[in-house]
Amino acid sequence: DLIETASHKNITVYFRRKRLLYIIADARYVRMIIENLISNAIKYSYPSSTVTITLVSRGETVDINVQDAGVGLAPENIEKAFGKFNRINNPLSYDEGGSGLGLFLARQLARAHGGDITVESAADKGSTFTLSLPRELTINSTIVNINDALGDMEQQ
Repeated sequence: DLIETASHKNITVYFRRKRLLYIIADARYVRMIIENLISNAIKYSYPSSTVTITLVSRGETVDINVQDAGVGLAPENIEKAFGKFNRINNPLSYDEGGSGLGLFLARQLARAHGGDITVESAADKGSTFTLSLPRELTINSTIVNINDALGDMEQQ
């Protein structure tokens, strides 16, 4: 549970929004993306720091910013963080564990919805991950192809 993990590390999570914002999307997948971003922010933040979540309306898109005061990413590791099975070595990575799939899957789900995840970060300065999603549902069928995934399973 995210609140328990944050509490255990004495991390304060702030949620800032000016008003309710709505999008048309698969709620289950969007929740998975947001939970991954918040979970990572908590995991890779130092104890007694803050994580701030901000909703921003940008015309046809809505941005969810997750900002932490954690270990951050060096410029050469930013795109690597989104790779499949990639784990970036940092002072907290060994303690926190993980498969290296979270950001990869989160970005794939965001892109399947016609959005994306970007990051601004610097080593030891924290990170801000931004999930941008269109207000209207857009499915990118080149990313979401369930038949290919099922076909692989049939051959096993």
